[in-house]
Amino acid sequence: MIGYLRGSVLEHKEGRALIFVGEGEGSGVGYTVTLPQSEAYRLLSTENNKIGFFIYTHVREDALDLYGFRTNMEKELFNTLLTVNGIGPKGAMSILSKVEPQSLVQALLDKNQELLQSVPGIGKKTAERLVVELSDSIRKKADIFQAIFQTQEKGSSSAHLQKTNPRFPELALTHFRDAKEALVGLGYREQDVVAVLNRLLPQEKTPIVLENMIRKALSQLA
Repeated sequence: MIGYLRGSVLEHKEGRALIFVGEGEGSGVGYTVTLPQSEAYRLLSTENNKIGFFIYTHVREDALDLYGFRTNMEKELFNTLLTVNGIGPKGAMSILSKVEPQSLVQALLDKNQELLQSVPGIGKKTAERLVVELSDSIRKKADIFQAIFQTQEKGSSSAHLQKTNPRFPELALTHFRDAKEALVGLGYREQDVVAVLNRLLPQEKTPIVLENMIRKALSQLA
C-alpha cells in the first residue's frame, strides 16, 4: 500500500493532481491523486517544488485509487469518516472538500447536522448517522485536534514550522498525546495539562524534543 508520496505537482484541476515522483525528467513515476477541493488545496503550486501527501490507498477489483492529504490529521479524519456505514472514500472526500477540518470536528462535537447536510450528497439520514456514530470518537480526540488547529493558526511561526518540517502536524499530534499522558500520570489534572500544552506547542521549534516540552509544562503546572 502507498502511504506517503513526495514529489512535484505537474497538474492539478478538479480535485485531481498528477504527482511526479523522481529525481529528474529522465526517470520517475507520475501518480494521480484525488485531493480535497478546499481553498487550502486550490492554491497548490504547479511549479517543481516538492510537496508531500499522506495517502489513503483504496483498492477495488478494477482500480487502485489514491486519496491525498497535506497532514496526517486530515487523513485521520478521512479514515474516521470511512467508519460510518454508507460513507465511502468519495463521500468522505466530498465532506472534507466542503467543510474545513476544524469546522468538521466542531460540527460533530456540537451535533450540527445542518452543516453536514450542506455537503452535496449528504442528506438528513446520513448527517444524523455521522453525528450518532462519530461524536463520541471525535470527542475523545478533541483536545489533540484542538492543539493542532491552534498551532496551524499561529501565523508566521506556524508557517515557518510547516515550511521547515511539513510533517510538523503529525509530530505535534504524537508529542501532545505523549506529553499529556506523562503529565496526567504524574497526578496533574487533565484539563490543566491540556491548557498548558495548548499554549506551549505552537512555541516549540523543530525538531520537537518531548522531554523539553514536558519540562516546560511542569514549570507552568507547579
